[in-house]
Amino acid sequence: MEADKHRQKTQAWSEEAWKLRVEGWTQQRIAAKLGVSHQRVSQILQRKEKELHAEFVVQAEEIKARQTERLDHLYDRLTTQFEASCREGSGNPALLAQALKALADQRAIWGVEAPKKSEVAAPGGGPLIVREIVVELPRGED
Repeated sequence: MEADKHRQKTQAWSEEAWKLRVEGWTQQRIAAKLGVSHQRVSQILQRKEKELHAEFVVQAEEIKARQTERLDHLYDRLTTQFEASCREGSGNPALLAQALKALADQRAIWGVEAPKKSEVAAPGGGPLIVREIVVELPRGED
């Protein structure tokens, strides 16, 4: 019975602390409002952030899976239409291009694209020549 009351109170603190944090309140201000220590508020918010992160990861995976299924369906329809166009003699290349785009979109969703190489060139496309590098080191606090 006592454990339930403590759990309910902790849950209420967690919800209130998160609501206030989202509104822009500092942890010190939240602690004062809830009548708990700053350390307690920090723990509550960290736990809440971990919970939300886990939920977002699951949701993102579900969205990726749903989008993948849609792209699979689209790819199937496009390749079927392309094959039909080949039998009719036209072999519509736009259908094949769209099917390949669906596959590329799937790779992008899952992050399996090969890294793209990029080069920096000087104006006019020539080599970029670096003559000087300036590094500013942080100053110690006065």
